[in-house]
Amino acid sequence: MDGVDQRTQLAGHNRLKLLLFGLGNGQTFGINVFKVREAIPCPPLTQIPHAHPVVRGVARIRDQAITIFDLSMGMGEEPPNGIGHNSFLTAITKIDDQLTGIIDVEKALAEVFAIDNEVAEELVDSFTNQDQQYRPHILVADDSSVARSQFKKNMTQIGIDTTHVYDGKQALEQL
Repeated sequence: MDGVDQRTQLAGHNRLKLLLFGLGNGQTFGINVFKVREAIPCPPLTQIPHAHPVVRGVARIRDQAITIFDLSMGMGEEPPNGIGHNSFLTAITKIDDQLTGIIDVEKALAEVFAIDNEVAEELVDSFTNQDQQYRPHILVADDSSVARSQFKKNMTQIGIDTTHVYDGKQALEQL
């Protein structure tokens, strides 16, 4: 719990803690630690026939089948040109005098796995029949444009209004 409390305090001050790594080309990248469960050496993999080219295989970790994909292949083994719609980066920052790309994990996963955003028809029906007066309006803060877009699409399907901002500071200003 202490680790969670520390990270929550960082987020409350609009700060970010990153897991830094390289992809073999000398470029440093980072992922928000809130989006990392653990870092372990790559276990033995089982190949998947006809899988996406960046999928290396499936590993069994604690009795769960986990798909392992090669992020360097997904990013073209090159440092991206910048941030934007065609990049896996949400930001670029300087850490220890080295440029570091902050990876948009949701975008990488959505591209590789072609995530389907459709909400189950039963859920749409249950919200459609709900009293309009008691519908919530949700404020969403996420640095990933893909995550914000996916959330907005899902909420639109069930008729819930949302406001989207990039980070906690903007969320507080919006409130």
